[in-house]
Amino acid sequence: MVAFAFVVGMTVEVVFSGLTLGQSFQSRMLAIPMNMIIARPYGIYRDRLFALIGAEAGRRITRILVDIFSFLTFMVPQYAAVLWVVGANGLQILTACSMVTAMSLAVGRPYGLYMLFCRKLLERKS
Repeated sequence: MVAFAFVVGMTVEVVFSGLTLGQSFQSRMLAIPMNMIIARPYGIYRDRLFALIGAEAGRRITRILVDIFSFLTFMVPQYAAVLWVVGANGLQILTACSMVTAMSLAVGRPYGLYMLFCRKLLERKS
């Protein structure tokens, strides 16, 4: 989660939301421990949504939509809190969260696949 969120978050914050490089760097540094703490709960949340909806055995579109929904409902509120802590104003927070919401259509599924890849990689090592 840390590597994935660093790249995506900094791009959104600097390019689209008007945060300074300093604010974005602070946001990313604050997000690292937060992401390390929430990575496992997010994985559990996502897995439960998949099980509840039967997405793993379902159609590809269902898996994509569940990944997007889980990313949005779990990550965006926490992201807004990080931005607030680093001093982003209301408009910057709204813009960044709106962009992340829009980008989740593009990054929700790739992050889900990245997470599955990491899980499989770690399973082989143990």
